[in-house]
Amino acid sequence: MAQQQGRVVRWEAERGFGFILSASTQEKVFFHIRDFRGAPEPLLRMQVAYEEIHVGGKGRRAVAVRPVGSHAAVPNASANSQSTERKERSERKRSRSYAP
Repeated sequence: MAQQQGRVVRWEAERGFGFILSASTQEKVFFHIRDFRGAPEPLLRMQVAYEEIHVGGKGRRAVAVRPVGSHAAVPNASANSQSTERKERSERKRSRSYAP
């Protein structure tokens, strides 16, 4: 597997997956949180390095995803606040659905 680079263009924190825009092909590559090695979670616009595999009919998938450069050390505050907002909304929905 060859090392690739790109940036996170979509991150669904509540579902644990996202997409990386490949720097070399300009195509989106799927990745799952279990394949992320780094900060607590991926951030939008984070520069990453990854290895790419192909999964049957599902297409391209990134594994061993890790932050690189300045993104390895400095989190994006706006992406964090968006992620936190989504988590809070999700928790509120869950708590309403379990209320007697």
